[in-house]
Amino acid sequence: MAEAYENLAGRVEEIVYRNPDNGYTVLQLNTGEANGDGETVAGEIDSEVKRIVDECYANARKIISEYRPVLDSCAALLLEKEKITREEFEALFVQSE
Repeated sequence: MAEAYENLAGRVEEIVYRNPDNGYTVLQLNTGEANGDGETVAGEIDSEVKRIVDECYANARKIISEYRPVLDSCAALLLEKEKITREEFEALFVQSE
């Protein structure tokens, strides 16, 4: 969320996050404007959230593609043994190099 905050810093004066378990506000935005420009700010936030989600999705796909042989080996080993140790899991990465 720090990245989103930095990207919105010039457009939103204050972003407050609170714990929903203790009754505080989860998200509070203060745009410093009283002219009802909330939809504009909401649109900017939506765009920023979409950009972050898209970036994370692309990164996840890249990691999965890069380590696909390890994932396949791990799945086969788990089907065979049901449980594997940390050492067995780490060995899958060494074997793929």
